[in-house]
Amino acid sequence: MKKFVFLFLLIISFLIPSTILAVTVNSPKAILIDADTGRILYEKNAYESAYPASTTKILTAILTLENCELDEVAKASYAAIMSVPSGGSIADIQVDEELTIENLLKALLICSGNDAANVLAEYIGGSIESFATMMNTRAKELGAKNTHFVNANGLHEEEHYSCAYDLAIFAKYAMDNFPVFRDIVATSHFRLPATNKYSSDDRYFLNSNQLIIPNSTNSSKNYYYPYATGLKTGYTSAAKNCLVASATKDNVSLICVILGATQSDSGVSYRYTDAKTLLDFGFDELVSNKIIEAGTLVDTIEVDGAKKDANTVDIIAETDLVTTINRSDLYTKFEETIEIDENITAPITAGDILGKITYHIYNKDYTINLIAKNDVEKKPNFFAGFFKGIGKIIGISLILAMGLFCIKVYAKMVEQKRKRRKISSVYRYNNRFR
Repeated sequence: MKKFVFLFLLIISFLIPSTILAVTVNSPKAILIDADTGRILYEKNAYESAYPASTTKILTAILTLENCELDEVAKASYAAIMSVPSGGSIADIQVDEELTIENLLKALLICSGNDAANVLAEYIGGSIESFATMMNTRAKELGAKNTHFVNANGLHEEEHYSCAYDLAIFAKYAMDNFPVFRDIVATSHFRLPATNKYSSDDRYFLNSNQLIIPNSTNSSKNYYYPYATGLKTGYTSAAKNCLVASATKDNVSLICVILGATQSDSGVSYRYTDAKTLLDFGFDELVSNKIIEAGTLVDTIEVDGAKKDANTVDIIAETDLVTTINRSDLYTKFEETIEIDENITAPITAGDILGKITYHIYNKDYTINLIAKNDVEKKPNFFAGFFKGIGKIIGISLILAMGLFCIKVYAKMVEQKRKRRKISSVYRYNNRFR
């Protein structure tokens, strides 16, 4: 009986997803993805609508970076500044103040300035409403499933919503494509410089993301995570505590999203503890693995039209293929498909692309080129060689004939000149007796 129970539990352990067995998340909506591949490692109500609060600003930053240069200057309008309600996070931007796009992005992402979001929206879209339309269009292009934005900052409106999955893909896109975005979200603090409307540089702000802020003064609420690389917090009374977090460890990068988080009775913020739980789980589950190394021999084939004693080419991988896999699959041989070009003929130069190899890993394909390792010379054609030889002989003969002709002409010229001299001498001698 005990053996039966053990066997039953063992079977169940394989059937039930590891995320259910290994992870407890207090927040109502969450997702964890592999930041390199986009593979979902954990999800909890990840596609359900939720108020995103200031995590909205990730998409605001994407549109900014896609439409502006960092050194461009935007001027803050009265409406952009004064439309932020009391109590909302601001960067203390002044009406008619001129700031670079780079500094506005820092104000947007580090201290979550709602005023900075409005200034950027007006600068790019002409109005906040037009910018929101741009946001919704871009969200769909990025693959969003359940997002509709009506403003650039995430302040609460009934028709302003997203979901954990969508926010994760926004974050992945931003981290993949914009180095300046990665740098800003990993920055612990910043200071706005003096400008045309603010003469001091005393506007100093800490990042609202406590995962990247070391804090040893209160260990019970120390949310610092040593592998954290960003990303963005959010809060409104309707949205509760929100967080998009990113982290990297041992060449594995993760992104997690926590929405609708509350606090424990002792005041511990679940958005941070849940994020750390998910990130720890991901790092335990995943490992960065080199599937194939550049230069690995894949095949050796005979080449048509090549010299008989050197008519083969080694086909090798052009580059490394590195991806994250489950740690339990570290020694698994993944399915591969090799495609070699048809009718490969000489000549071939080392480095020529001769095909491709595709690996099928967790329902996703990864393809790299296959190239020639060595040169393969073309076999000489008999008739071409024959006529080439004849041509050389004819050419040499012509050169010799021309040489002989020139010698004869020269010799004749010398002989004629000698005769003229002789005749001239006789003529002068005879004239002496006239």
